[in-house]
Amino acid sequence: MVAIDVVLLTWVSTQDRSDVGNAAVAGMDKDLNMTSSELSYCVAFFYIGFMLFQLPGAILVRVLTPPVQLGCAAALWGAATTV
Repeated sequence: MVAIDVVLLTWVSTQDRSDVGNAAVAGMDKDLNMTSSELSYCVAFFYIGFMLFQLPGAILVRVLTPPVQLGCAAALWGAATTV
């Protein structure tokens, strides 16, 4: 069951990164006056978040049950990216 959750979260993280590119193609970069390097920084922030929370998440999965830990992680990450 944990393997399915990991695959789903990996798919969602890929969608997050690709959505930034799709938004740029749709004209977001022109609307916000972003350079290509600024757009690259936006995508890099997703990688930074995943790297920072991967080890604590692996430790917490042993303390909490996987559905609780992964559900909370997904909700917190969603809240952090909307801010």
